[in-house]
Amino acid sequence: MLQAALAYAAKNWPVFPCNGKRPCVLGGFHAATLLVETITLWWSELFPKANIGIPTGSRIGAWVLDVDAPDGHISLARFEAEHGKLPLTLEQRTGGGGRHLFFKLLPGQIVRNSASKVAPGIDVRGEGGYIVAAPSLHESGEEYGFVNDAPIVEAPDALMELVLNSPPTINGDDCVKAVLEAHEGTRNDTLNKAAFRLGKLVAVAGIGKAEAVTKLLRSADVVGLPADEAAKTIESGLNAGIAEQLAKNPQHGSLVVVTHKELSQLDIPKRKRILDPVIFERGLAMLFAGRGIGKSWVALAIAIAIACGRTALGRWIAPEPRTVLYIDGEMSSDMIQERLGLLYPEGDSALIPDGNLRILTPDLQSGPMPNLATLDGQQKIAPYLEGVDVVIIDNLATLATNGSENEVDSWRPFQTWLLELRRQGKSVLLVHHAGKNGSQRGTSAREDVLDIVISLERPNDYQSEQGARFLVQFTKNRGLFGDEVKSFEVALDTDEPGAVWTTSEMDEDGDANLEKVRELNSQGHSIRAIGDMLGISKTTVGRLVKKL
Repeated sequence: MLQAALAYAAKNWPVFPCNGKRPCVLGGFHAATLLVETITLWWSELFPKANIGIPTGSRIGAWVLDVDAPDGHISLARFEAEHGKLPLTLEQRTGGGGRHLFFKLLPGQIVRNSASKVAPGIDVRGEGGYIVAAPSLHESGEEYGFVNDAPIVEAPDALMELVLNSPPTINGDDCVKAVLEAHEGTRNDTLNKAAFRLGKLVAVAGIGKAEAVTKLLRSADVVGLPADEAAKTIESGLNAGIAEQLAKNPQHGSLVVVTHKELSQLDIPKRKRILDPVIFERGLAMLFAGRGIGKSWVALAIAIAIACGRTALGRWIAPEPRTVLYIDGEMSSDMIQERLGLLYPEGDSALIPDGNLRILTPDLQSGPMPNLATLDGQQKIAPYLEGVDVVIIDNLATLATNGSENEVDSWRPFQTWLLELRRQGKSVLLVHHAGKNGSQRGTSAREDVLDIVISLERPNDYQSEQGARFLVQFTKNRGLFGDEVKSFEVALDTDEPGAVWTTSEMDEDGDANLEKVRELNSQGHSIRAIGDMLGISKTTVGRLVKKL
């Protein structure tokens, strides 16, 4: 297996080890590499029996038509009967009896993953996807293997039209037919798959759930499956299909309404923490501070920590590497390059898996950055969100401009987009400026849909030569409690390779200024005067006075 993996790398196809179809390494297909040393370590020492995974899309310059057995073979035959046979191209036989047909990715073309979009049983593996490659072993005991060594060619127009534009063609009749035509010994499994596919249609309101159950129960009865067993299989498959469609591939259309019982039966995965405790899967967060305090330093440190599964600020832990898109709106490219160089863990950029940290910054563009507060800007950014787990937007003032900051209506289009990103399974961190009153600048409606809001403030004894030194405070913390939301102080030392973040705890009441506020308040000073004397905002003083 090692030699095969090295052979793929030699043809410029990055690889990663899999247990069956599941990646063995943190970062999954994002960790795929061409490095001989890493590949050798994986397959000679760590995972000698692992299958070989290959990311599809731009990383190999090709997308793959994944034809599953038996439905996919039937669908492909129907397609070729109508549009002519597909051209000869590189093809792999899968261990499960299916086919992988490789097609050339044209310059600038983005082909996304899809399931049964082309036809029932035919999936697409494109940007953000991967395949298991020969000579890997399928769970059935059969090997994957290439059936030819043909060059990879372009897909015909009729196929590309379906891949890029068509809605899913699966329907209730297709699923019923699959059950009715299933061979003995495969009928219950086919029924489960049919229910799963129909569950996806239920999730986008293409078919009612009661109608789906009725159709499948009738087909199960015709082929002789026991009624009780069939009912359980159908319920399980439908719920799984609904949950996957809602969580991973939302479609616009009619609204989906479920009963409390149906909701309770959905297998909805619990959100994991991407950066413990501040960023969750499908989480929306904000980091704000006054100018020059260090919010971009913190945002970049968070991006690096998430990308390589490390610690940010010496305190917040990323349990595993994730893919991050960092959208910058104001820093020069040389400044970002310099800061990243200082922040890389141990000063080594190679510790970040290839492709896990992606940067979009103004200097490298041929035109202006997209305005993310507009539909046009959101559509321009959409292709670059494929395969991304976390989006960091630094900052709102430069990247989301739509009317007055203080107008709620100006914020609505951006908020709608945030919720859409959450539906797609992505987490978002917004970087923003503080206003004169110490809170985030502009309408407070920005915080309505956010889970976490963090502010950075100067300590009262701050001196300019200390650089990035600030207090970290939670102003909104949905779902966090106790020590997780205690304020703390942070200082950044960039003298050594791999910047060092030093944290210090606040007093037991959560803020180092509390006792000073207590004393000044007892002397009769106003909130404004106390803030001026201590160099902190009126909002902070007011919060501390409430604790007295």
